[in-house]
Amino acid sequence: MTKYINVTDLTTVIPAANAVWQAANTQQVSIPTDLAPLTFEQDLTPVAVLQKLYTEFLPDLDQAHTTTAVETATQAIFKDKALSQFVTPDYTEVDHPQTQFNFSELFNSPTMTSADLATLAITHLAATTQTFVATDPELLISLGQTLLADQKLIGIYDERQLPTILKTELAELQDHDNVALYLDDQPTVAANHLLTSHPEYRLIDQTVLLTQIPLIAALVNLTNQAQADAVNLVIPGTKLNAVLAALYARQLGLPIAKIIVAVAAESDLAAFINGEATELTPEIKVNLQRLAALVADKPINTDAEIVTALQQTDILDFVPVDRTEVAAEIRFLQTKLDYTAGLETALTTLAVPEVTATATENVVLALIDPYVTPETILRGLTGRNDGKTGFEAVQILRQIVGAKPARLITHLKGVKAVETPKFAEQDFK
Repeated sequence: MTKYINVTDLTTVIPAANAVWQAANTQQVSIPTDLAPLTFEQDLTPVAVLQKLYTEFLPDLDQAHTTTAVETATQAIFKDKALSQFVTPDYTEVDHPQTQFNFSELFNSPTMTSADLATLAITHLAATTQTFVATDPELLISLGQTLLADQKLIGIYDERQLPTILKTELAELQDHDNVALYLDDQPTVAANHLLTSHPEYRLIDQTVLLTQIPLIAALVNLTNQAQADAVNLVIPGTKLNAVLAALYARQLGLPIAKIIVAVAAESDLAAFINGEATELTPEIKVNLQRLAALVADKPINTDAEIVTALQQTDILDFVPVDRTEVAAEIRFLQTKLDYTAGLETALTTLAVPEVTATATENVVLALIDPYVTPETILRGLTGRNDGKTGFEAVQILRQIVGAKPARLITHLKGVKAVETPKFAEQDFK
């Protein structure tokens, strides 16, 4: 049966009820162990796959409660949609330097991002009066749309560099009575101050196991669609929660040969993996520590131990990629493969290995809705920056690629910008 242990000694047992809610700001870093290989029949519904996984990772939770939570959340958000869609481009007339690769979109819907999948069932598994805290804009948007009537959400985020459409989605949340949003240049620090004075609040970020279990379910759906005996998963380094989910999925018996992580060459993560001194966010550090403990199978306590474990494993491969090549890759994917990709998906394809073992295929996880950053796609396709952003960029993109704008974007056209207040800790005392 699954149990949870602390990565710093691999002996301290942590109750599942605590471990699955632990976020990056907690003192202990837990990982599940004794994961038993699971069998997933190809005709299993998304609900059945999710129920099986929640039961595996939450063995002490009342099964009836789990079943109800999964069924309710899935019906409310996805209905009968598959958790992932397998896209195989036509390479007949394409001379590509890399091995051919497929895409797996985590959800077959242009209205949804990976955040919707990550937060699936969280509100239904939490207390009906729970207050959540989040700093990731995508998670905020997803949680804000799925709160139960008496639950509350406090969001603290940095709006600098946010795409226009994400800002609009956050503005729309301000009308919800049980959502309160605040701006801060250091949202993680501000959230930690808030959680110190209110330990009853739950922080939801990419390190929380409950945000990774639905991703594992999507990987089950993905591997069932693959034609080869095994797959190499190529995942953006900005989504280490998906990397961790892939490693858990591999331990559960899914046919995953290798997990390739595309890391922007000039990023802090690339510097850290190379052994350079750099400051990482708590979310990145915690997930790297978990990855290192799992592949090394020994306690991990220091940055040096994390780097050594990640450099020496043959399961994970961190591949540096050049951001300056992204625009050309977006253009290649659209014009040669007829596939519309945003910045992260295009960057991830640059990490696809040139040589792949026989009976293994490469699958790029397309985790981000391309319409979140239409201006990036436009720059890649047209080769120029004409200043078009938000809905204007969406309309132009629609004319170029022939894709219908998501219903969510159409709805947001009527949302007016609002002024979000600065976070002030004294407001919560």
